[in-house]
Order: sequence, then C-alpha cells, then structure tokens
Amino acid sequence: MKNIFYLLCLLFISCNNSIPSDIAGTWYYSQNLYQKEIQAIDEPRYDLSESYKIIKMIFNKNGSFTSYLDKQTTKGKWEIKDSLLYMTPNKKKTGIYEFKYLNNELIIYDRDFVIALIRRGE
Repeated sequence: MKNIFYLLCLLFISCNNSIPSDIAGTWYYSQNLYQKEIQAIDEPRYDLSESYKIIKMIFNKNGSFTSYLDKQTTKGKWEIKDSLLYMTPNKKKTGIYEFKYLNNELIIYDRDFVIALIRRGE
C-alpha cells in the first residue's frame, strides 16, 4: 500500500512538472469551448469574440509568448508557478491567472472574461 502511495505521489509531481512545456504551442479561440465553460461556471463573463475576429496565442517552450487580437500583437514572458499562469507583457505589469488545461483545451480565467483556446498546429 505504501508503494502505491509513493508511486501516485511521484506520478503527480512528474505531471505537474510537465505542465509548462505542455501548453507550448499555437492556440486559437473557440466559441464552442467558451460557451461550454460559461455554462459550467454559471457566471457571466465577457466574450472576447464580440470585439475581436482573430484571437490567437502562441506559448513557446522558452517561456515567451505572443498574443494576437486582430492586428494588435503583444509579446512577453510566461510561466506556471503554484498552479497559476503568470503572463508579463514586455515592460508591463504581470497578470496572474487561474487556468485549466486538458486535452488540448486551455481556459484562462480573468475577473471579467474567460479565454477559451484550443491547440492547433500551424
């Protein structure tokens, strides 16, 4: 029984350490995922697709990111620490976000909005 406990702890720790490289990739906004998440949390949040046609994020394994909101491009650094996503746009204040990542779906929660992204290759 002790061995199973240690094995589960080791598995949990190794999975947590793999999260940062797992979100690396190209992500696109998903209206369907947004709707599904809004229903699940049962809280109104602003839908970014009402203001932007293109919502895309690229998380690089080196800790840099690029976000695209139509023609607006933002670059910065990201990291996952204490189960939170830290994003620091170049020369700006760091944003700290709760997030959920599962099966190529990434949901980032802010006070006013939810960013629902799916990973796709270029």
